Amino acid sequence: MLETACEQYYNRGIACIQKIPTPLQIIGTTERGLLTVPKKKSTVDYLGEFRGIPFAMEAKKTNNKTFYRIDPWEREDHQKEFLEKWNGLKFYFISFWSIQEHYLVPYQAAKEFFQDKKIPISWLRENYPQVPSYQGIILNYLAVADYYIKGGLLDGNYHYPACNRAAPP
Repeated sequence: MLETACEQYYNRGIACIQKIPTPLQIIGTTERGLLTVPKKKSTVDYLGEFRGIPFAMEAKKTNNKTFYRIDPWEREDHQKEFLEKWNGLKFYFISFWSIQEHYLVPYQAAKEFFQDKKIPISWLRENYPQVPSYQGIILNYLAVADYYIKGGLLDGNYHYPACNRAAPP
């Protein structure tokens, strides 16, 4: 659905954000299909520009209904390092697939939860709008990004000012 949204943005001249493919290596088969692993570490899932600002987004999904578990094995540290150095808009797109709730979370806000290894949906619901299907865009995450920019939730360097919101206990 995110790739469809990217195509919709591009076709309407709103933004140019592309899915970055991850080269995969087949290591076996299972009854469910091929078993693959990444050939090498990549950057993040989506890169591009929005309103002339560099844009980076890492997409995550879970079937859990109460929290998103951050990778406990630290296999995604290279993505965090990339986002840490990115000079522009940087987000996690978190989908709670089983309940169809989607959130665009500024990187600096998600970063507050790296040590705890999970982001509670209750915290997301209290602090962030759900990504809507809006204006003919299947998942209009840029409407949320625009809201953050115009509402002052991102500072001039496009960082979420972490000190303005307290994380849950």
